[in-house]
Amino acid sequence: MVGQVLDGLSRRSRGIRVVAAVAIVVVLVATLGLSLQPLQPLTPLEARLLLASSPAPTYNISDGQSMTLTEPNSKLTDTVTAGAVSGDNRTYTIALHVTVAEPSIHVNLETYPLTQWGYPQQLPGGEDSLPPLSGWTWKILHAGANDTSNWRAVSWSGEFNRTTTWTNNSWVVEGFANPDLTINVYPSELTGTFVPTTGFVTNYQGVAGGLPANDPGYATLAAGVDPGLVRFGTDIAQVSYVWNILTNQPKFNFTYFDNLVNFSNKLGAKIVLSLPAGSWGDGNLLPTGMPINTSLVVQGPGGAGYFPTLGAYTAYVDGIVNHTVADHETITYWNVGNEVPTYSQTEVAAFTDVFNAASKAILAKLPNALVGSDVMMNNSFESYFAHNAHKVGFLSFHYYPAIGICVVGNTYCPPAGPPNGSTDEVMFDHAAYSFLGRINAPNVAQSMWHNITGHWLPVLVTETNLNAVGGSVGTTAVGTDPRIQTLYGASWLDSLLVDSAAQNISGVVYFTLSSAVNAAATITGPYGGWGFGLTATSPTHVNTKYAPYWALQMWGKAFPAGAAGLRTNVSASGVLYAYAAMNGRNLSVIVINRINLPISVNLKIAHASYTIASLDVLDQNSYDEQYYAANDTTVLLKSGTTVTHPATSSAISIDGYGVALATFTPAGTGTNETGNSTGNSTGNSTGGGGTGNSTGNSTGNSTGNSTGTGNSTGNSTGNSTGNSTGNSTGGSTGNSTGNSTGNSTGNSTGNSTGGSTGNSTGGSTGNTTGNSTGNSTGNSTGNSTGSGGGTGNSTGNGTSGDGGVGPNSTRNSTGSSNGTSNSTATGVAPTISDGARAHLFGLWVPTWLLGVVVVFVVCALGGLAAAWGSAARQWKQGRRPSRRPPRRR
Repeated sequence: MVGQVLDGLSRRSRGIRVVAAVAIVVVLVATLGLSLQPLQPLTPLEARLLLASSPAPTYNISDGQSMTLTEPNSKLTDTVTAGAVSGDNRTYTIALHVTVAEPSIHVNLETYPLTQWGYPQQLPGGEDSLPPLSGWTWKILHAGANDTSNWRAVSWSGEFNRTTTWTNNSWVVEGFANPDLTINVYPSELTGTFVPTTGFVTNYQGVAGGLPANDPGYATLAAGVDPGLVRFGTDIAQVSYVWNILTNQPKFNFTYFDNLVNFSNKLGAKIVLSLPAGSWGDGNLLPTGMPINTSLVVQGPGGAGYFPTLGAYTAYVDGIVNHTVADHETITYWNVGNEVPTYSQTEVAAFTDVFNAASKAILAKLPNALVGSDVMMNNSFESYFAHNAHKVGFLSFHYYPAIGICVVGNTYCPPAGPPNGSTDEVMFDHAAYSFLGRINAPNVAQSMWHNITGHWLPVLVTETNLNAVGGSVGTTAVGTDPRIQTLYGASWLDSLLVDSAAQNISGVVYFTLSSAVNAAATITGPYGGWGFGLTATSPTHVNTKYAPYWALQMWGKAFPAGAAGLRTNVSASGVLYAYAAMNGRNLSVIVINRINLPISVNLKIAHASYTIASLDVLDQNSYDEQYYAANDTTVLLKSGTTVTHPATSSAISIDGYGVALATFTPAGTGTNETGNSTGNSTGNSTGGGGTGNSTGNSTGNSTGNSTGTGNSTGNSTGNSTGNSTGNSTGGSTGNSTGNSTGNSTGNSTGNSTGGSTGNSTGGSTGNTTGNSTGNSTGNSTGNSTGSGGGTGNSTGNGTSGDGGVGPNSTRNSTGSSNGTSNSTATGVAPTISDGARAHLFGLWVPTWLLGVVVVFVVCALGGLAAAWGSAARQWKQGRRPSRRPPRRR
């Protein structure tokens, strides 16, 4: 039989078989180590493992964990140490420490770079919000050498891992991310959203009437955020403190009430008035001695209490309404109750009766008033309120997204997740208003109410801040969230306003306008827990403006309430937010950096010709709040915004958690300047120039298409203190007097419709404090514009703001944070020594097994080669290879 087979093979086929046989022998020799070098002997541990014939386990260990082996007795600890923050570069170190080294035992080392680059244990803020792992470039160093290739990145889990041994080791994990982002704004496309009105609550801590007395700058401080709403309660205004048993009427004192109404009117803000509706200890107490309904115990978070009787409450509300009517005081929104408990149908029904009594009393004399409450959006009881509440005029709710504050052993610790505080990343990662829990989302509540009643009601957020802890009797000693006054607090607030526009919210009221500088000592105070205020006002009337104040000011400056939102397209919504709307003829775009890294933004206006007029930026370059661990205190070193006038095509740089406001004007028109102009305008003067400098926003208008030799005297040698409105609209050979002479300190509105090409060589070095709207928009053939009234480009930077120092404290923290999880592994890792193992498809296998695999593969290849040779021979002889086996003879 063998002879027959050999006779059937060509010489070439036999040669292939010989070569294959030789190759098999060579591979076997190389694989099995049949060389002059013998195999290394197995250790006693390896011998036991081989005898057991069990696969070798690999122990997994991750950041902050430790584990112990019982045989041999050894403990492995994984410690992570944060590196220094350096702009857009983040590092941390992984250190493995073992009590007894076992190099033969394998360890799968896991780490989560985004968490560690975010520095979860940093004080006071905790873990940073960072871009996804796909936005980073990274490398890992081991003993100074690049070890990156030995690590595997798991994108879906954000994990890095590698195999190492049960020995002392360390690695430095370094990441770099500086996102280059793009925002496209479409001025001709509306989104169907509208800018919400903003405002604040006035209950200044520890001051009767809610307003600090004899503070001449407080009204200016309040006006700086351009409030459209001011909220205060009759309890803060102390309108009634006792019930007259003889007359069965409350005693009223409207002194503070009237002060608050006048304060709000001067700001041009609408009033949201809170009327107390119960006495369960939530801070809004009814007059002492007022008749109450003892048939129902109201169970609330602050304790138990009772609603007033309907007759007594009607008399109470009636007295307040009568005063506003008599004094011609307008209250737009009447909010009945403050966070009234709605835990049961019985409580809800009883409160609805109280609400209806108030609504009827108010609307009887003020038919245009809007009456509402902050609990009617409850997802369990909104339907009941919609069917039973009397003539509701608006819906409202209170919004505090962070849950809890981390306190361990009477010491503050970074946010670690509910109930120990929500992290930055988590609060940004969820859409705004997703933390409402028992309350319907605003657009859902509004639609549900309309479906039941047929009425669309405005929705207000009548109280908001990023964390409510510190605002109740039970948490006063803990203090407020240290992030409230930081840049994160500013970024969160403007993000909330963008989301409020998307949710069709009509107004957002911040809690509160001001806090006291000398607040009582709290656990969070040393870390920047300075109360809820946008500002802090000292007894000596020194007003400190915190980051959210500037964020609210930028929003108010950019967008008129009710303005229609324009479509924006953001390249990375998880990294930044943007909102755009028209402000008169100008286009405003607010950009919010939602990560704690610098970003670069290319802002483009699509299908329209606009020129950037100014850029206001609130970030770490203008606002600096620092925590000093050495003496356990936080200090505000710098407070303000930076105002520049960049080129239209240049990218916008915003540092971590920063907010930027870009103001654009139609191409060829004037610009609005609000900062300090330190640049000079350069060009040639073709006529007699004036010599005065511009200290306001004056535009020294030139005459249109002037062919004569007359000089423009705008901004000559005198000072203009008012508004000049003289416009030159045609060709002229005389002098243009629009914008008068010298330095303009008011607003100039005189525009040239011709234009001039003669440039001013004088510089504008004064501060621009008003609006300049007049520029030349056409061409002229030889006009002199003098010193030009400050219409040249400002190339310098200015800052608006003021310094301030936060409260100091010498309290020291001695607590520590733990972050390790312990596990115990029984037995030993069955591994083979390095001299008798190989790596196959990501697995470590014995070399003899690898040899078997190689022999199998080579034999298969040899068979294929023989078959191919036979087929080739048959084709060459002109015969088609048979698809069937040969017939026997």
